[in-house]
Amino acid sequence: MNKTPIKRTTKRKTSMARNTRQTSVRAKSHNSQLAKYLVPAVFIFGLSICLFYMLFLGYRTVTASTFFDLEEAKIDIRGTNRVPKDKVVEIVKSKATKGVWNADISEIKQEIEKFAFVKNAVVSRVLPDGLRVRVDEREAFAVVRRDSIDYWVDKDAVILSQIGRTETRPPYFLRNWDSSQNERNKKRLEIYANALKEWQDLSIANRIGSISLEDENDLVAMIDEIPVRLGNKDFGKRLNLALSAISDKKQQIESLISSGGNPIVRYKNS
Repeated sequence: MNKTPIKRTTKRKTSMARNTRQTSVRAKSHNSQLAKYLVPAVFIFGLSICLFYMLFLGYRTVTASTFFDLEEAKIDIRGTNRVPKDKVVEIVKSKATKGVWNADISEIKQEIEKFAFVKNAVVSRVLPDGLRVRVDEREAFAVVRRDSIDYWVDKDAVILSQIGRTETRPPYFLRNWDSSQNERNKKRLEIYANALKEWQDLSIANRIGSISLEDENDLVAMIDEIPVRLGNKDFGKRLNLALSAISDKKQQIESLISSGGNPIVRYKNS
């Protein structure tokens, strides 16, 4: 008599049902564990956001309080000689209307450095109600003439300001100045500084009316309206030789070359 597969089918169904229940239990357990960690994490995150917002509001309230209001007497400005101190104070006050803590330090620095004579400015807070400004000024080094107007320049070839009528100035100025050629102008000022030192050492600098460095290899000094070419070195020695050659003959001399050896004199109408 043949056996029927009824019992095997029943066992298979029972096994499948058992597996389904186990899978369901594991899924529920996983979801339960996930919820166990997720809910507190969401709560902590939300609480952190609230705390951060409250701290932010508190920070804004404190920094905007009158406790940090700028006192004009606490504005400390140092290093200003050419730069008007009252103008610097005005800039500081205008940029600190919301208090010292909220003052834009970098903006104050940028505004002060717009003055021609300011090379660098350092701005710092002096809490609770003060601001300190340290100014590093450029130093006037030479006089240059542009379009018949004389200006101060520093050693970096930066034009600082027009020379005032009452200002003490050197007896000579530099011609042929081109502001678009900054590196070339720096080289000219180096040559000028070397020449000036040699002339001052020999006490003959006051004999010069103006200087031209259109060609950096051939400095031209104007002496009693006579152009004297001095080349690119030994400026003191060569100028002394030129002065000796000019002596009492300056009315007859048109120009002179003293760039090595004995001076070469060119006379008028020759």
